[in-house]
Amino acid sequence: MFFTDLHVQTLARGIMQPGEQLQGQTVTRYRPFWAMGLIRRMHLVLATNQRIVICEHRAGLLGGPRLHAIDAVAWGQVQEAKVTGLLKKKLKVAGQGDRGPVALKAEIPKDFMGFFGPMKNNLQGARAVASTYEQAKGGALPAAAVPGQLPASYPPPAQSGFPAAPHQHVA
Repeated sequence: MFFTDLHVQTLARGIMQPGEQLQGQTVTRYRPFWAMGLIRRMHLVLATNQRIVICEHRAGLLGGPRLHAIDAVAWGQVQEAKVTGLLKKKLKVAGQGDRGPVALKAEIPKDFMGFFGPMKNNLQGARAVASTYEQAKGGALPAAAVPGQLPASYPPPAQSGFPAAPHQHVA
């Protein structure tokens, strides 16, 4: 599966909150050898200035990959985000997300001479995700907004031109 810039930007635009800025992006692959190709997962990992977002895509036996789950972890809740490995590079992310603990350790697919990879500059994107975590840990990124509270730059809700409906009492 190849993630185009249009696909990544469309997903990011739908997921990101007002004021968030994309800092890095990468694709990881999870295909354990013991599953004989039955388990195939791809993760689109987006690092913003406020959080890390993991979009899990799963491929079935008959169908192509589809979006299965999205996990978001604020930078203050991330315990680890780093690129590991000598020959096979892996991205390791651990933290406490909105839906519970998040643990990802998956291979960063290489491209063949700049072609046939899942995303352009995939390894550099993974390193950008890890460096964004280091910046957040060091306090170089702005703090994340409190969940449920709108940022100050978010516009107030628009008022409709319709009058309020009268209350009806049921006897």
